[in-house]
Amino acid sequence: MRRSEEQLRQIVDGIEDSLLLREISTGELIYSNHRFAELYQDVVANNQLPGAWLQYVHPDDRSWVADKFEAELQGKAFFNDEYRFVGADGHTRWIWNRSFPIRDERGDIYRYVVIERDITEFKQATAALQQLMAGTAAVIGEAFFQQLVGHLASALDADCVYVAERNAEAMHTLAIWCEGELQPNMTIAATEMPCALALERGVHRCSDRVAQSFPCNPFLQRLGLEGYVGVTMTNGEGHVLGLLCVMSKRPLRDRIDYITILQIFANRAAAELERQRAELALQKSESRFRLLAENVKDLVCLHDLTGRFLYLSPSCQALLGFDPEELVGSNPYRQCHPEDRPLIRPQFQQAVEHPSSGPITYRARRKGGGYVWLESLVKVVYEEGVATYLQVSSRDITDQMRVQQQLEYDATHDGLTGLPNRSLLLERLNLAIKRVQRDDEVSFAVLLIDLDRFKVINDSLGHEAGDRLLKLITHRLGTAIRGIDLAARLGGDEFVLLLEDTEGLASAVRVAERILANFQTAFALGAEAVVVGASIGIVLGDRSYSDGMDILRDAEIAMYSAKQNHQLGYVVFNQAMHQQAFQRLTLENALRVALEQQELALRYQPIVDLATGRLVGFEALVRWLHPEKGMISPADFIPIAEDTGLVVPLGAWVLRTACQQLADWQRRFSDAAALKMSVNLSVQQLQEANLVTQVQQVLADTGLAGHCLALEITESMFMADIEAINGRLQQLNALDVQISIDDFGTGFSSLSYLHRLSVNNLKIDRSFVSNLFESQRNLNVARTIVNLSQHLGLTTIAEGIETPEQLQQLQALGCQLGQGYLFNAPVTQAVAESLLAELAVIQVAEA
Repeated sequence: MRRSEEQLRQIVDGIEDSLLLREISTGELIYSNHRFAELYQDVVANNQLPGAWLQYVHPDDRSWVADKFEAELQGKAFFNDEYRFVGADGHTRWIWNRSFPIRDERGDIYRYVVIERDITEFKQATAALQQLMAGTAAVIGEAFFQQLVGHLASALDADCVYVAERNAEAMHTLAIWCEGELQPNMTIAATEMPCALALERGVHRCSDRVAQSFPCNPFLQRLGLEGYVGVTMTNGEGHVLGLLCVMSKRPLRDRIDYITILQIFANRAAAELERQRAELALQKSESRFRLLAENVKDLVCLHDLTGRFLYLSPSCQALLGFDPEELVGSNPYRQCHPEDRPLIRPQFQQAVEHPSSGPITYRARRKGGGYVWLESLVKVVYEEGVATYLQVSSRDITDQMRVQQQLEYDATHDGLTGLPNRSLLLERLNLAIKRVQRDDEVSFAVLLIDLDRFKVINDSLGHEAGDRLLKLITHRLGTAIRGIDLAARLGGDEFVLLLEDTEGLASAVRVAERILANFQTAFALGAEAVVVGASIGIVLGDRSYSDGMDILRDAEIAMYSAKQNHQLGYVVFNQAMHQQAFQRLTLENALRVALEQQELALRYQPIVDLATGRLVGFEALVRWLHPEKGMISPADFIPIAEDTGLVVPLGAWVLRTACQQLADWQRRFSDAAALKMSVNLSVQQLQEANLVTQVQQVLADTGLAGHCLALEITESMFMADIEAINGRLQQLNALDVQISIDDFGTGFSSLSYLHRLSVNNLKIDRSFVSNLFESQRNLNVARTIVNLSQHLGLTTIAEGIETPEQLQQLQALGCQLGQGYLFNAPVTQAVAESLLAELAVIQVAEA
């Protein structure tokens, strides 16, 4: 019994794998062979805690490995997996682990055996093989050998790689890569060491000091090489065709299985060399063709001129699953995929008539089901100058086609959501347009969806939450459409739905309403739940469209219209929108030109003291005198300037021009010394980081005192960030610049903060002034604003005073200043100067 146990122990200790015996439930280590300690480098060899080894498992694998270990202890399931282990030396190794239970006489599991193997080198070799396979899969002929040596040098970090064909007592290189580039081919004596050893033994490896080991080899000496590996290329009969060699100026790395990798590609190189020899031989005689075709791995076939099979090489069995005799005499087109058959016939005919037309790619049926991708070269075989046969050489490119199809998919789909991108969408749109143009009964619709508040969610919750939201939206959009429809992502937070074969506008509107209703249900983003609105532009496809880009353009126009109209959430495009968009674009371009060519001018509306009628200042108002269209209303071009950002340079020009004008008047007219110039600021200007510096520079350049400038901002500007804006106003006040709140009373958004704001004047909006006597409410609002201003020590300025009655009422309320057509319309520089020259008092115009 003891002898048997000893023999069993010697057997267990002699195997190359690590072997352990553990107790069920507790995981107690009963026994481990010596390979266990060697494999884990004493990290856990002496650790008796059953789960201690888990702390050395790679962090990315630790969780699932721990779950499986627990399942082992409970006897529920046993390992057959691979995971990564971080050793004592800090290096990560791949471990294959398999376990199985041991049962007692009752059939109960009481112990289990664990077998583990270090598969790191196998993994590394696999990675290198994948890299090499990808680099050489798509080429044949001379290019194959050139690609092979170049990719081997890169994958194995080698300084010199060559593949050589053996001819008699010498070898001629088919391709040689040395010192970073392809070198001219050369002849190598087969007797030169270490090549002679590789040819003799089939493989030769010298991990280091190869140049010192073979001092008579000038090539090794010149390059100062250290490591060498050479393997023979042999054909199916075992004949040596040549050598594949790798050399390095550094010692070879132990963890790379150079020999295995080289043997794999030596077989591939031998097959390619055989294929080339076979093609050459086939031109001489059919008998020679048959002899050599037996030894190539690619499928080589001979056809009569009608296309029927006359001969198939034995590789047909491995490639297609058919015995060659099963296909002899049959029509090859029956083996092609049905979708490829209409294309194959003309391509083969083209190849016969024009031999240089290149390879043909198609799918061929396997006997057991499924298809493989083949790339075939067709050649005509002549006998005594007469075309007699067709010779076809085919190779399996299935893996290459899968990679190509994946690349094509990636090029036409969004990487985040997996939806078709703009490229594929336009392709489908153009197909839909062609269908509509061919058939009046066909119709389609396009919905362009832009998410509301997505940027706020993305900025507040983070980009990962934003990406998660886009994926959830993608799922909901998918549930809102049919299988024949298409959902695509244009980018950012914009999506497009292409609804095929719609029943007109009503069905498209129903989809839009369904999406908007669906979006009312909150999206769960971790601990947060958010509701996202959307604006949808709808376009019905018809024969007026010839390009998908035009449909997207019109859908975007309708979408922006929907954004401005928050009632429905969607808008259906019409031609009037396109005309408006075109006019707006034309006006935008013209405005850019106007800024450059100084077509803009200022008008100055007097501001007077309501008690005395004395002129106290002007409000500067921009006007655009177009050379062709004449005067363009600010109501038309100011919104465009705000949307395009042109309002910033426009506002800067108005500020500088108005300040320069008042400074000039103060130098020319003594009564102008106390006048103030009011200039309007846009939201974009107020948010500019250099606004205060810009104002300070303008005052310094023009010589205008700060107290002579009043900057007007609207009440709605405080809705964004009242604290930040008030800080900017305090900086302006420090320059002695006054701040006026324009159109006060239209929103009252800042009423509770008014006492904290650094403002000097409140301007009563013209809507209240013009309706003072039509509504008691308007009168009460005006009275409240005046009283509030007096209580806070602010000055009240009434806008739009047009009648003596309005003036009298405002005087009775205690309003200090005013402006309007009762005193004067916005006037030119010349008119304003005449007012300053004649009198300092504006006479009230006759009613």
